[in-house]
Amino acid sequence: MDFFTAEVWASAGLITYYVLVFIKAVTLPPRSPNLNAHCERWIRSVKDELLSKMILFGESSLRHCLENYVNHFHAERNHQGKGNVILFPAPEYRIGEMSGDLQTRERLDGLLKFYYRDAARVF
Repeated sequence: MDFFTAEVWASAGLITYYVLVFIKAVTLPPRSPNLNAHCERWIRSVKDELLSKMILFGESSLRHCLENYVNHFHAERNHQGKGNVILFPAPEYRIGEMSGDLQTRERLDGLLKFYYRDAARVF
């Protein structure tokens, strides 16, 4: 029996499972293709910037890559839709400052790179 058939999805066992794990079904309005636009864009970014360039060996390597990508995505990557700024920059990265040495932070052996300013030295 195919997992995606209507009989499986409408079965009482699957509905009971959803109730037991507190999954609530949300009814979507008809003909609403843009409801998943943000999710689809994020998945496309993950595929283009990460998964298409990696060879993964099991779930643990996938989790490791995704954890690094999520941290890079939120704290080190600028977002064009938000005014080309970094969403949650760490204070030690000194975003926008012009003094100090330029430093590079690499994730996943250089696949994801982030450039920031080191603290200015006072002599």
